[in-house]
Amino acid sequence: MYGSGKVGLMGLLADTVLKNNGEVIGVVLEFLMGRELSHPNLTELHIITTMSKRKSKMVDFGHACIALLGGLGTLEGITGVISSSVGQNDGPCMFYNVNNFYQPMENMYNDMVDNVF
Repeated sequence: MYGSGKVGLMGLLADTVLKNNGEVIGVVLEFLMGRELSHPNLTELHIITTMSKRKSKMVDFGHACIALLGGLGTLEGITGVISSSVGQNDGPCMFYNVNNFYQPMENMYNDMVDNVF
């Protein structure tokens, strides 16, 4: 399950999974449907009205959350899942840290632990 995009890394990943007869489930915000950003060939597409409902749906379906390289939406999404999963979801949350893209995030999380926050 992912945000349903047809471009970038997530679009490429969806295409690859579909090409190999896998299932790809997308969750898109309703207002993005008009921008035609969703992948047209998904196994399932859930249209959601708010970001908080979107994250809840993704956490409910997922066994693990992985953040590929991305922008603010990716960062907001994985951070929201990490903070909401405390006590609610025992699945792992991971950053795919290509070329140290997420190194500042790792440093920040380590600093929070070191400072007992």
